[in-house]
Amino acid sequence: LDISAFDNFIQTDAPINFGNSGGALINSNGQLIGINTAIVAKSLGVEGIGFAIPVDIVRAVVRDIIKYGKVIRGWIGIIPEDISATEAHQVGLARGGVLIANMYVNSPAQQAGLKAGDLLLDLGGKPVHSAEEARVEIASRKPGSTLDVRVLRGTRKLNVTVQVKQQPK
Repeated sequence: LDISAFDNFIQTDAPINFGNSGGALINSNGQLIGINTAIVAKSLGVEGIGFAIPVDIVRAVVRDIIKYGKVIRGWIGIIPEDISATEAHQVGLARGGVLIANMYVNSPAQQAGLKAGDLLLDLGGKPVHSAEEARVEIASRKPGSTLDVRVLRGTRKLNVTVQVKQQPK
């Protein structure tokens, strides 16, 4: 959608009109599953497609705002980038993966020994298949916690523990 750094929205065909974002998206059992937030512009040739923020994300954001007065997101200072299935197969991975394309100088990731060019295999014990998954997983971590990161560097698999910091503005 390119409206946020975190584009993990629910796609819906529920009617959402311009100006009424923020309404509830409910399932057929009447349960809240998201908050409507965006629609695809008619100028793109698509009509009736909207997007909602999943309720678990909404709840986490509301908790942070109540507790801290702002949203707190974890950060380790990497810039992840998707690699194609073809590129992944060339290095022995079964499907597409995530490259650490770059990282911030003196970031927690750099201090822990990660390098640009490393391929992310998993974060916190969970396999990572896309840059978006990596961003969401890292952002969901609380500053001050640690994150176990497994990478492929050349032909070697490495395990690194990274100190999570608060995402800078």
